[in-house]
Amino acid sequence: MRHKLNRDFIAAPLLATLTLFAAPALAQDAEADNERCRANPDADTNQGRLARKLDDCDGILKPPKVGDTEMVEPAPDTGTTPLIRPEDLPRQQ
Repeated sequence: MRHKLNRDFIAAPLLATLTLFAAPALAQDAEADNERCRANPDADTNQGRLARKLDDCDGILKPPKVGDTEMVEPAPDTGTTPLIRPEDLPRQQ
């Protein structure tokens, strides 16, 4: 009985440690899958390659990344937007 009790005390921390190290590895695989399953509008549309990609991604392709990543100028400061007050407008007839 004592031998089994010692084995359980060793097995539990060992299992917890292995689980702790396995989680980041699984997360890295998920990130790779996310990029692998992202649609690329510039890629060739070879039917065999596309079918294989759909099979690997369970038929779900994520849309390509969009946004203003290629924006050269920064957005204008919001404090410099011109303001026209109603009393500054010419009177209408």
